Amino acid sequence: MTDAAAYRRRWERERLAREEAETIAERALADLYAANQALDARVQEQTIHLTEALARAHRAAAARDGFLHQLAHRASSPLHIVQGFVELVAQEVGPGRLARTAATAVQATRRLGRSFEGLLELSQIVAGGFDPQPSGTCLADWTDGLLRRWLPDVAAAGRTIIVDPGNALTTPFEVDVHRLDQIIDPLLDNAILHGQGQITVEADLDGETLRCSVADDGDAPAPETIEQMLTPFWSTTDDGFGVGLSLSLIITEGLGGHLHIDPVSTHTCLRFVLPVSPSLRRATDLATVDDAVLRALVAELPVPGLPRRLVDAWTGSLDAHRLALLSGDSDAITGAAHALISGARQLGLHELGAAAAEVERGDTRELRLLVEALDLAPAALHEALERLEADADDGPDQN
Repeated sequence: MTDAAAYRRRWERERLAREEAETIAERALADLYAANQALDARVQEQTIHLTEALARAHRAAAARDGFLHQLAHRASSPLHIVQGFVELVAQEVGPGRLARTAATAVQATRRLGRSFEGLLELSQIVAGGFDPQPSGTCLADWTDGLLRRWLPDVAAAGRTIIVDPGNALTTPFEVDVHRLDQIIDPLLDNAILHGQGQITVEADLDGETLRCSVADDGDAPAPETIEQMLTPFWSTTDDGFGVGLSLSLIITEGLGGHLHIDPVSTHTCLRFVLPVSPSLRRATDLATVDDAVLRALVAELPVPGLPRRLVDAWTGSLDAHRLALLSGDSDAITGAAHALISGARQLGLHELGAAAAEVERGDTRELRLLVEALDLAPAALHEALERLEADADDGPDQN
């Protein structure tokens, strides 16, 4: 066989092999294209199904939220009537088994009322109704209100409570007090319902950070329970709504804070950290005297020493006004605030007079600040008088 014939046969075999490979490749490409087309069609079909399922889920969630909102809204009014009736009965009955039953009914209706309020609040927040309204307070005022609100429930449960407001008792800061109460109330309710022994509330103000914890003497929850405790509508009891702690979490995070269950504590302990703002006004601002107003008053009074006697008379009544402002009686508070206004304005204490006017109108957010300013006002007024007297003494020498 010649070399040319061998070369042709080899070339023919290679040609056939190339054609066969090309045919296989074309078939593979055709199969791949068909598979891609089928996959695209399936993806589109699944996408449609998932979109429809997601839309159904959103509708179901909206229907659930709407139902819960309507349930809480419609049940709250008659529940308040029932709660008022039960509390009235509890006040009227004498000692004995009926009194214990009435006390139990009072606690049950109060807790049910808080649950419905939590449902209503949760549905409103989910629907976008979260609009924080900061106001001025201090740890002393906030913890005092907390004790008044929860002491009856704690005592009815046969438990004790200790509140430690830290060292910054009267340091003013700005926070949405209503939302702050909504954070801590479910924590206390959980400690009463599921905890044991003494309940300890600790609060501390560190600059612009509020740290707070609620603990009891009961054993720490199991790890699997900790993972679920803050989940909405999850509860360890059949009569629980599972709303309180999840509402605390949502509000805390909505205010830029963090809430968690302490995984290290041997007892049940819930902690939250919340950013707050320093108070926009301090007591020293309210006790600042406008020297120009006091100078005009001195010039208008022809009798020497009369301005100082007016100042002494006004400052001499401050102790009585302070007691009235701290009495908790709305009429006494309004009367004391009204009595402070004219004198404060006449003596140049513009900010103190403005704060007293706000309290007189029923806005008690700066009540504590006003009381603190009353402690500073006498010294501020006498210092202002001394400045004016010193100026008067220097006048002839300069002439």
